[in-house]
Parts: sequence; C-alpha cells; structure tokens
Amino acid sequence: MKNTYIALFLLILIVFLSLGLYFVDIPAPAKFLIEDYNLIIK
Repeated sequence: MKNTYIALFLLILIVFLSLGLYFVDIPAPAKFLIEDYNLIIK
C-alpha cells in the first residue's frame, strides 16, 4: 500500500515540475516567435 502512495507522490511531483518548466521556459521562445512573425508581416 505504501508503494502506491510513493508512486502517486512521484507522479504528482513530476507533473508539477514539468508544468513549472513549461511555464518558465515558454515565454522567451514565444516572444522570439512573435517578433519573427511581426517582422515577416511587415
């Protein structure tokens, strides 16, 4: 039974870490993409 709780805890931890990395890393590349897109339109 204890192993199930450990597995769930690890799963939740991994999800939170991946979400954190996603939200931290996305703004910079997105900003570059938007700038390139604006240059192409002009």
